[in-house]
Amino acid sequence: MPTLSASYLTPRDWAAAERQFYDTRPFNFTTLDDLLTEESCGELRDAIVANKGWGFLNVAAKERVLFIRNFSSTLIPDVAGELKAKLPNLLGNLELVEYSAFMNRENDGLGIHSDNGQFTLNLYLTPDEFNLDPATGGMTLFDVKRASDQPLHEFNSAERCTPYVRERTRGQAVMIGYKYNRGILFDASTFHAADRMRFRGGHARSHRINLALRFDDRQAFRNRVAAYSHFNH
Repeated sequence: MPTLSASYLTPRDWAAAERQFYDTRPFNFTTLDDLLTEESCGELRDAIVANKGWGFLNVAAKERVLFIRNFSSTLIPDVAGELKAKLPNLLGNLELVEYSAFMNRENDGLGIHSDNGQFTLNLYLTPDEFNLDPATGGMTLFDVKRASDQPLHEFNSAERCTPYVRERTRGQAVMIGYKYNRGILFDASTFHAADRMRFRGGHARSHRINLALRFDDRQAFRNRVAAYSHFNH
């Protein structure tokens, strides 16, 4: 494990990464290949693959995509803190408000949706050797963003989001391919989808796994979910 003085992130031109975010309108994203050091990425992947939450939650159910949220991790908050320091113009005034790991047990994608937050960092954590079709497995960003007052159930449900995007798109979309240890930082209000994929599967180590870190103003994040809090009681 890196020492306290070591970096979890690989060196790069971080100012150029911020410029890419602004230069890619209307999607607004920046691609961060080999985001983590080899040691940090391996440590993070191993911890997520071994997480008991996969089994405790719904591994025996019919869901094709499983997820675990805000699980115990000392590495993830440290990585988020370092990202905030490296990308001050994008993340400097925000907090890590939520993180989730997703496991695709079958090789279909994830429908169109938007995220609850200002920014999402999507990190791919399954080695390329398990990706049987390198042309697939990434994500598509669409030229439509959710409205600032749009309620959570309207921008996080594929059934609602697909027609919403179809009605508002100008026909632009960008596909960002899959690559192990590739981070994609994007505007969380941008509608997006996980593309079809072809991973070896059969085990947690060979299913497609990605980690999503969401950055936001904490009170704004709470306000978006407050209307749904009674469903949890």
